[in-house]
Amino acid sequence: MGSTDVGNPCSVCCCLLFGMCVLFPFALVFTGWNEQVAVCRAWALDGAEQKAVALDCAQHTSDASGGALTPGTLGFLSCGVNSSTFKTFSGNDFTGLTSLTNLFEPAGASAAAMTMSVKSWQCEETCSRSVCNRRLDEVSSDGKAKVDESEGRRLLSRRLGEEPAKERNLKSKSKSCTSRCVEWSHQRVLEGSVLSTSFEDRYGAERACGTIINPQPVKIGTSDVHASAGQVSTLPANAWALNEKQLQALPIALGVALSPRAASGTVNSATTAPAQLDQYNTYVQGNALKTCTGNDMGCLEITFLKAAPARATMLGAVSSMSGQMNVTGWEESEYWVCKGSHANNINRFCPSTPLPDLEDAMHKGSMACGEDVTTMPHLLAIMKSANSTKQWMFRAIGFFCFWFAISCCFQPIESALGFITNMMDDGTDCIPCVGSAVDCLTDIFMGMVKAILCVVSFCCAVGWFLSVVVVMWFVMRPVMGMALAVVACCFCAGAGALLHYFKGGSSKDSSRFEEEEEMSDMEYDNE
Repeated sequence: MGSTDVGNPCSVCCCLLFGMCVLFPFALVFTGWNEQVAVCRAWALDGAEQKAVALDCAQHTSDASGGALTPGTLGFLSCGVNSSTFKTFSGNDFTGLTSLTNLFEPAGASAAAMTMSVKSWQCEETCSRSVCNRRLDEVSSDGKAKVDESEGRRLLSRRLGEEPAKERNLKSKSKSCTSRCVEWSHQRVLEGSVLSTSFEDRYGAERACGTIINPQPVKIGTSDVHASAGQVSTLPANAWALNEKQLQALPIALGVALSPRAASGTVNSATTAPAQLDQYNTYVQGNALKTCTGNDMGCLEITFLKAAPARATMLGAVSSMSGQMNVTGWEESEYWVCKGSHANNINRFCPSTPLPDLEDAMHKGSMACGEDVTTMPHLLAIMKSANSTKQWMFRAIGFFCFWFAISCCFQPIESALGFITNMMDDGTDCIPCVGSAVDCLTDIFMGMVKAILCVVSFCCAVGWFLSVVVVMWFVMRPVMGMALAVVACCFCAGAGALLHYFKGGSSKDSSRFEEEEEMSDMEYDNE
């Protein structure tokens, strides 16, 4: 027969306290903050759309319409990039490669930024076959005990043979399974990070990988190198240049061609990476610089990627530095409720990767853009889409926090009813036929209770969530706030109606039943 898991009283109290004291306040603050930031960001984008001026690619003394430019002016610029102003990279730009000459082909040496990826051959251990160790939780009227599955089956068979009547009081509650690996596999892999040097199957690793040291990759360079701020300029007259933040935002994804070079005798006999790379202990295969012809542990493979944009689009404040945008961007400061908010900042550049800064992503959303963005409406559409995506994602998080917190508050009700139904199951278990019928009815009852509490907690969560949104929108957009207030009241009223309808056993219902019974008796007497 089944039974309801009422949970430990301590865990029920912890769940209640966590929901009321931690999760619910967090949901209140987080939801309110999200609505404020989203609306402030929308206002800032609307202000940018109205106040931005178009800039001239050929000069930086006035805007495209001839108006004078002053530091702090919000401007929009979309121009081609002069590839002749790119930085010419060589081995000297990467620590550890200074002894390598003629590393890059002429076509691949010029870029706005370049990154180097260093990987080494290592031995990877994975589980190829595992077994599941099951344990049987036996709960009887005398107490609880955990035994292995084989022992549990043996004990159960013995009890069924000797004490079949008593065994009916023993219920197998649950089975847990713990996976345990019994066979390991090993393979050589090319990894940039360091894999574990500890192996469960040491002999198997040695058979597959030979020397299995998994050494730390040689520190031979930085992850990326950028051109200097102000070096990369636009077309046609080098009037505008990319600042440091714009160079950092460039997506580095284009492959870099290396000058072909065959392996020497030193490389052919190498079985690990040398401490210092030079022309004699490295060779080029395809677009990779290698230290070994094989895949022995520790051998290196080095590849390069670059950023070489053909067009740049930017929206931000004109800097006091001639021909550059301000690194800190432009601030919209007209709305008092948004004073000091990072969401007011306008500073966007394309092409760029998703915003890497956590504060930017929290306030502005995260979305990449490419060289196809050439107009201000297109750029603003991307920024608004990023704000909307972030807003709805955070709204979902806030709502589920409300729902879970309120569900924790209802947990004592579910546990109390579960305890009562379990007592009814235990009290009627020894009665033939009656016990199984009661058990079935209590299971149905508890299923209904869980469903009702789930719906009620959902309605309460929607009501609280919309109430917080209403407060923020009343301040920022009153009409929308009033409409949401009506919806919030409807959900709160619905939750209250559900609780009132299913509470049962009230004195009012009892008195109504007695009045109806007295009226029925009076009608019978009159007849």
